[in-house]
Amino acid sequence: HFPVCPAVSAKTQLVAQPHTHHKHHTTTPLIMQFVQRSVMLLVLVHMVTLSFVDAKGPATPPRPPPARPPHQPPSYNPSMPPRPPRPPGTPAGPSHPPQPFPIKDECLIPYVEYSGTYLQELGNYEGCRKLPKSKYCVVTESVSFGPTEKPLALGAIGVCVPNNKSCSASAVRNEVEDLLNGLPAWKKWKAKHHLDKAELLSKVACQSYAKNKLTGGALGVFIVIMIILSFCVIGTATELWQWFQSTSQQQEEKEQLLIQQEPPKKKKNAGTHILAFFQCFALRHNFSRLLQPVPGGTACLNGMRVISMFWIILGHTLFIPLELTSYTDVYHVIDNIAVSFDFVLVDPAIYGVDSFFWLSGFLTSYMLIKEFNKLDAKGKMPKKPLQKIGFWFIFYFHRYFRLTPVYALILLMYWKLTPVWGNGPLWPTYVATVHRTCDKWWWTNLVYINNMEPWAMDSECFSWGWYMANDFQFFCIVPIIVVLYRYNKKAGVALCSVLMAFCLAMDGYFYHKGIQEGKVSVLTGQASNVYAKPYIRAPAYLWGVLAGFFMHFLTPDIDAYRNDEIEERMNQTQLNIRAILETRWIRWIIFSVGAALCILIMLLDWAQIHSNAHHHRWDTGFLILASMYSRFGWGLGMSIIFLLYSLGYGGLPNKFLSHPAWAPLARMTYTAYLLHPIVMFCYYCNLEQIPDFTRFEFMVRWAAFTVIAYLGGGIAWLTTEKPFMNMEKFILPGRH
Repeated sequence: HFPVCPAVSAKTQLVAQPHTHHKHHTTTPLIMQFVQRSVMLLVLVHMVTLSFVDAKGPATPPRPPPARPPHQPPSYNPSMPPRPPRPPGTPAGPSHPPQPFPIKDECLIPYVEYSGTYLQELGNYEGCRKLPKSKYCVVTESVSFGPTEKPLALGAIGVCVPNNKSCSASAVRNEVEDLLNGLPAWKKWKAKHHLDKAELLSKVACQSYAKNKLTGGALGVFIVIMIILSFCVIGTATELWQWFQSTSQQQEEKEQLLIQQEPPKKKKNAGTHILAFFQCFALRHNFSRLLQPVPGGTACLNGMRVISMFWIILGHTLFIPLELTSYTDVYHVIDNIAVSFDFVLVDPAIYGVDSFFWLSGFLTSYMLIKEFNKLDAKGKMPKKPLQKIGFWFIFYFHRYFRLTPVYALILLMYWKLTPVWGNGPLWPTYVATVHRTCDKWWWTNLVYINNMEPWAMDSECFSWGWYMANDFQFFCIVPIIVVLYRYNKKAGVALCSVLMAFCLAMDGYFYHKGIQEGKVSVLTGQASNVYAKPYIRAPAYLWGVLAGFFMHFLTPDIDAYRNDEIEERMNQTQLNIRAILETRWIRWIIFSVGAALCILIMLLDWAQIHSNAHHHRWDTGFLILASMYSRFGWGLGMSIIFLLYSLGYGGLPNKFLSHPAWAPLARMTYTAYLLHPIVMFCYYCNLEQIPDFTRFEFMVRWAAFTVIAYLGGGIAWLTTEKPFMNMEKFILPGRH
C-alpha cells in the first residue's frame, strides 16, 4: 500500500486535546461522597491548567516556519517498503515513523508546514488561508484508462505555495507527480490490479481566498426558482380561496334548484384560464396527489422502484468518493473492505439501474397496448399509425414534456448554482469539473443524447443523466414494437429477440476489446464503451417489454370488462396457463428459479471483484460471458418474479411491496435520482480533509443521503414535476 497518514497531524492533535477533554466532562450528582467530589475537583483544576498552557499562544496567525535548506530534505528512503498507515488519532512516533515525500522544490518548501506531506493528506487549509501572499492547491492523483475512460481517484494532496508566477499550477502538479512516481508501492499496487497499461493522471486546482461571487448564471437560476415558488404561493392561495367560497356557491345552487331554475353557467374567459394555470402549482392539490395510492395489480412495482433507488444510493455512497478524492485508506477499502462478503449487496448495486430499465419497459409496453386498444375502440387509432406524423409527434411530446422540465431545472442548479454554494480545499476541483463538462455539453442532456455525445463518460455533463438518455431512446423504439405486436404477436416477440441478440453481441465485442487494450479492470470496467451505452443496457429493458406482452396476454383488456367477464374473453391457452399458476408448488418453483437467477448474478459480480482483488484473475472467455449475460439474466429473473406479483400471487412479499406507503416515495424516485449525486458531491467536496472509511460511517452516510435526496425530491415533485404534469392539459387537451 501507499504510505498514508491520518488527516490530522500531531500538532493539530495537540491543540485539539483540551477540546477533547472538555467533551468528556460529566456533572457529578449531589449525592456523591465528599471524597469523590474532591478528586473530581482536583482533576478539573489540573485539566484547566493544561488547557491554558496548551492553548496559550499569539493571537495573530502563526508565522510560517523557516524554509528548510535544499540540501536537508525530509528523510526518505525509496528502497524501504511502505509502512502501514497510523490509526486515526495516533501521533507519529517510533512505532509509526512518517514517510514524507522527498520535497526539494522551491515552491513547496516555504510553507511545507501547512502542506500535506503524504498522499491523502490535505494539509492545513485554514492556516494557509491566513498566510500573506499564499495560495492553496490540491493535486488529485487518478488512474487513467485512456482519453475516453473515466479515471479512478486514488487520492489527493493539498499544498500551500507562494502566490507568484514561478509557482504555477502546472509546476506544482509536475513536482507532486514526480514525487509520487518515485514510490515503489505505487508500482506494486498497479501491477497487482493488472494496471500496467494504465497511466497516472494528475490534476491540480489552485484557489485564492476571495469569497464566492454570485455569477449571472447563478442569479438567473435563482430568479427562475423564485418565480416557480411564487407561482406555488399564488396557486395555493387561489385554491384555498376557492375552497372557502365553495360552501356559499353550493348553497346558491341548492336554492336555484328549489325554485326550479337552472344554475347559472360558468363562463370561461381569459381570467379563468389564468386562474387554472396558477392552480397547477397549488401545493394542497399536488400534495393530495402525492399521497394517492396506486390501484391495480401493478402496485407491487412501487415497492420495487423505491427499494431499487435505495440500492442505487447505497452503491453511489461507496463509489462516488472513488471518483473524487477517494478515502484515506483507499487501498485497504478496495483490496479488503469492498470485496468482503458483507458488501455483497453493495458491489452489485449497478443492477438497481437495470431494475429501473426493466420496470420502464414493462410499464411502457403494457400501458401502450391498453392505450392503443382504447383508442381503437373509440375509433381514434389511425389505421396506419406509422404513417401518422401528427399522432406520433403528440405521443413523443407527451413523454418529453413529462420528463424534461424538472430535469432541466435540476441540471441548471447543478451547472450554475452549486458552484457558488461551497468552499474548501476540494471545492475548486468540483467546480472545474462542472464547468469543463457542462459549459460545452449541457445541450446534449436536454435532447437525450448525452450517453452517445460526448462518447467519453469523463466529458459528460450531469454524468448520471445517461440513464434518462437511455430510457428516452428505448421509449422511442418501443411503440414500433408494440404496433407490430398488435398486428402480429410472433413478429413483435421476434423483433425483441433479434434486438436482444444484437445487444449481447455488442457487449461481448466491446468487453473483449477492453480486455485486449487493458481498459477493463476490477475498478472501472470499460465505462465509455460498455457501462452507459444503449446497446448494453437494452436487454433488461427488452425483457420488461416481453413481460408486458405476456402480462397483457394473460389479462386481456382487464380494464374494459368486469371480473366475471375476463375468463369468457380468454382462449384455451390463456386458461391453461392460469390454471397452472393456481398450483402453489408450481408457483414456488417458478419464483425460486427467478430469485436464484438474480442472486447468482449478484454473487458472480461480487466473486469477480473479490478474485481480482486477491490476484486470481478469471478466464477471459468466462469474463466475457459474464458481462454478456449478467443484465440479460437479471432482466429474465425480474420478469419471472414480478409477473407473478403483478398477477396477484406472491403472498406476504407481494403485500409488502404493494403497501400504499410506497406510492408517495415511488412518485419521488425520479427527482431523488436526479438530486442524490449532487448531495454527495456537495458533502464530500466541502470537507477539509479526506474522509475515513468505516462500516458504521458508511451506513450513516447512506441513510443521510437517502433522506436528504427524498426530501429534496419531494419538494421538486410538488413545485416543478407535478405542476408541469398538470399544465399539459392546456398544451395537449386532447389527451385528457
